[in-house]
Amino acid sequence: MKNSTQIRQTLVFVACFGLAACVTTSQPAPPVEPVIPAFPTPEPPAPIPDAAPRADADGIIRQKVTFGELPGWQTGSTMPAFRAFLGSCAKFARTKNSHPRWRKPCEQAGQLEGVTDEVAQQFFESEFTPFFVSVAETDQGLLTAYYEPELEVQEQQSPEFSEPILARPSDLVTVSLRRLDPGLPDKILVGQVRNGQLETYFSRQEIRQKPGKPLAWGRAIDVFFLQIQGSGRIRFASGKTARAAFAGHNGQKYHSIGKELISRGELQPGKASKAAIENWMQQAGPQGAQELMNTNPRYIFFQEQVITDPNIGPNGTQGVALTAQGSIAIDAAYHPFGMPIWIDSRLPKSPSDWKGEARQFLVIAQDTGGAIKGPLRGDLFYGSGDKAGKLAGIQKHPAKWWTLLPNEMAKLRETGA
Repeated sequence: MKNSTQIRQTLVFVACFGLAACVTTSQPAPPVEPVIPAFPTPEPPAPIPDAAPRADADGIIRQKVTFGELPGWQTGSTMPAFRAFLGSCAKFARTKNSHPRWRKPCEQAGQLEGVTDEVAQQFFESEFTPFFVSVAETDQGLLTAYYEPELEVQEQQSPEFSEPILARPSDLVTVSLRRLDPGLPDKILVGQVRNGQLETYFSRQEIRQKPGKPLAWGRAIDVFFLQIQGSGRIRFASGKTARAAFAGHNGQKYHSIGKELISRGELQPGKASKAAIENWMQQAGPQGAQELMNTNPRYIFFQEQVITDPNIGPNGTQGVALTAQGSIAIDAAYHPFGMPIWIDSRLPKSPSDWKGEARQFLVIAQDTGGAIKGPLRGDLFYGSGDKAGKLAGIQKHPAKWWTLLPNEMAKLRETGA
């Protein structure tokens, strides 16, 4: 085993010169298994503003509008987002160098009592300025969803409960190049140290051939989808319930097993829902299911956490407990954590409602995901349990976005300061 001095020397070498064998990956939450339904094209939720301002340096066109121009603002939902925003404010208060422009809206939110939808709406109207978001090619984004699954587990392996929920291994190394040197790219390297070199970590198939420390044992299908969601609740036969929280991944590239089944001709395009994939795996049996899962080399590790409040979701990338239909995963390269976002899209009313109904609602950017890329891409947190999972499994609809900037930030933007 290499001593700590050798490992530190290795990491410095990686940061300064780079390693061809390393895996470059975006950190936190793992991607949600894509669902590819054949949706009818909905009517545009809202007209594009007439003006056409130039794009910012990040490629986003942000056009100032009024709250009266937000579709559904008077009747849409703001309460879940208000509760989520309080969580982001608590995080800002604990974080050094938090943007001072968030201080006033956070202070105002903390002073409110007996908050109702009307009060929450008035708060956002008084403290924020909305901006319509688009890019040069389109103003239409994509909204998918994810959830926190609940699954039965056992403390010991059995023929039915055959898949381990593994803790993070001690030899898994995560390196932030920016943390080592502010002049280096903002990249995260994941791997293991072998012979003084940081190299690629084991694939899913290799990990399963010699599993490490299990937190519990579950059904193969359940554990795989737990890894896709990145966090979940595990329920033991004794009645004990805990959270299996995301603790890291092996750095391997994610591959969708839904797309894999479509490419094989096993499922039709537009039919690769979570339920359809589960049904295929059950019919294929343990060996066939494991072979399919191995086509996705990425593997997720977990840590057990105590659940103090069953109504609170897992922590997102911001380090804040997620709020059902009030938190959203975004691409943090374009939107900062804590940012309120007004969305005009469609949400399913039932597990069979693929088309969904037109809905407008406010959410707070509090999470990220490997499959969430671009300024008009969002992944809505639906909550915990089977019902939330069935709705999240068919959520894939066009959406339009308005970001709400704190008033001081909006004024600085207008003056160019």
